[in-house]
Amino acid sequence: MPDMSYTPSYPSMDRQAHERIEVETITEHPDIEKPIFPISEIGQTFPEQDPTGRFKNIVQTAQAAIRTGAGTLQLVMMTPPEQPIGGRFKSYGKEVRDALREVAKASEVKIRGIEMPTSMNNLSGYDPQRHRFSEEVRKRYMDEIRDGIRFAAEVTNGGGIDMVSWEFQRGINDAEWNKEKEFSLPSGKKVKTKLFFSPGEIETIQVVDTERGDVSVVRAGETVWLPKDPKTGKDLVDDKGNPKINPETGKLELMPWQWDDFKRMSEKVKDDDTGEPYGAENVEKFFFSEQTKAQLKSLEGMEYTYLRNLKQNQEAIEQLSKRLSDGRITQEKFEELKKDHLKEIDHWRRSAEGNAQQAQQLKDQIKRMSPVKNYALQRSINSYAEAGVWAHQESIVHGNHIADPIHIGPEIGWPQFYGSHPKEWASLILKAREQMKKLLTTEYRTDWDGKQLLDINGKPMVDEKTGEKITKDQWSILPAEKKALADNPYFVPGMTQEQAAEEARKHLKGMFDTSHVGMFLQHFRPDLPWEQRVKEFEKWYLEQIDWLADMNKKEDIIGGIQAVDTATGAHAHLPPGQGILPVVKAVRKLKEQGGLKGYIVSEGHEEEKFGEGRILLKTWEQFGAHVNRQYFPAGGPPPLQWSREFSNNYFGRTYSPMFIFGAYAPSNEFKLWSELPLE
Repeated sequence: MPDMSYTPSYPSMDRQAHERIEVETITEHPDIEKPIFPISEIGQTFPEQDPTGRFKNIVQTAQAAIRTGAGTLQLVMMTPPEQPIGGRFKSYGKEVRDALREVAKASEVKIRGIEMPTSMNNLSGYDPQRHRFSEEVRKRYMDEIRDGIRFAAEVTNGGGIDMVSWEFQRGINDAEWNKEKEFSLPSGKKVKTKLFFSPGEIETIQVVDTERGDVSVVRAGETVWLPKDPKTGKDLVDDKGNPKINPETGKLELMPWQWDDFKRMSEKVKDDDTGEPYGAENVEKFFFSEQTKAQLKSLEGMEYTYLRNLKQNQEAIEQLSKRLSDGRITQEKFEELKKDHLKEIDHWRRSAEGNAQQAQQLKDQIKRMSPVKNYALQRSINSYAEAGVWAHQESIVHGNHIADPIHIGPEIGWPQFYGSHPKEWASLILKAREQMKKLLTTEYRTDWDGKQLLDINGKPMVDEKTGEKITKDQWSILPAEKKALADNPYFVPGMTQEQAAEEARKHLKGMFDTSHVGMFLQHFRPDLPWEQRVKEFEKWYLEQIDWLADMNKKEDIIGGIQAVDTATGAHAHLPPGQGILPVVKAVRKLKEQGGLKGYIVSEGHEEEKFGEGRILLKTWEQFGAHVNRQYFPAGGPPPLQWSREFSNNYFGRTYSPMFIFGAYAPSNEFKLWSELPLE
């Protein structure tokens, strides 16, 4: 006979709160399995400002989240760094920071992360309004990141800081990860198609002027006419080496080049600057170089014509001088004709100078051209590496009370931007770690390949006499004042490569948002019926999770997870289980297969308008967490299921009950004759 001294706990309006329950009366099958995560591991986000308009401040929004039962919190900053008043880290002084820290400490909860406002969406410095890369924008964001790191050290006792990763815009249809795959249509017919397709997307070629930050864009489908063979890359010349002339038109012969021709020939045609083939990484530079060279040739041709005209006028003056000396023309006529020729000379000189100036600027521009994908990614890598060093430094300064090492990293972004695909996101983190290792172990500043010295502003150092760039090999012969300009302020003397790698691993981690990956559904197999489309997408989604779990097990790149759902694939913030994504399966895989050490929070705040607390309650429900769990003796009843504990009660409902609960009700069928809900 089991011990019946155990009495389950019930809300006061349940009939069972007033009656003794025998074990035999429980007809549901008890949940004897261990929950996926204990409640203490599943928390929620809370906003810097109350979005409902009730004007709660940051301390009050934290208290409201704590009262719902959250044991883990993530602060979501909302004020853009451009906004001078109304929020941001600079708005919270010492007493407010102390209050926030004490509220969390008194409630025994942890504020384990900070999400930067979505207006901060890259560390490459990309300014979408001006369509350029700006050092001013990058610095503004980096300053805000640094303030956030200090705030985390002082208030949250450590944890993660993340910002959504929109490092640069790139297409979906031609993305490297968008591979062709064979599929079966509902009719049974098999087709080979790409997994993702964005209707109306225009494939573009983007390069950036690395000095000015300006981005140039053209359509990849445009035809470029060149005096070169697209199959060999060689100039179109006749047997004598002269440019080929079309016999029918009498004009220079040209051949059409398509984007695929540039891709293919990039492995053969050499870059004038490096002397090496452009390669797949620099196809965009190859494309723009050839286009720019056409303008350059035109300018140089016109310059030659102008100089020839100038010379002809100079020769004409010489002939006039001879005619004057021979007495064939008068002095008056000579002066008149000479004046006209001098005007011509001045005109042709100015025209030649203008063309020469433009030609030189184009030559310099070609040298400064870089594909956006290379330039932007490297800037982001450098920025995250620098922020990782700051997190390392603050963790040392505040080491006495920081429970979790401060880490910084990207939050997985949206499909149309780099940083949204799991492989892009992971690569960004790992490359930033490598760069952070260099910052910690390199005594002086170098460029991205480590061969060229940079000054304190990150510009290439040049020899004042020759104008040539100073290389790493010339370091030993530099004067002391020059060396000071190239000193690396983040260098830690005596730190080994292994120690630097461990610090980078500790302080550079990312935030994985389950809903952001779910946004790929908007571009996934639009030719399929909705139900099949969702089913096929779930397979792809979980494949990415499997890959990410393996990566996290090896590299520990996930600092936290925002468990969020969506009903359509559009950007949304629904609690898990209220949409179509396999959120629970994904998080379980990352925890069990990937050895997840980071925190988990629900960001499903969009349903708070249907009932406060749903952001957390619905998440707990989906993850099978036990509530009111307490000790029970051997042979006694196990913890009750969620449905018996909460979901069948009035707590967490989106609507008012239509009946009186528990012992207060005269009968189970009792209702008001009007059937109005009881408030």
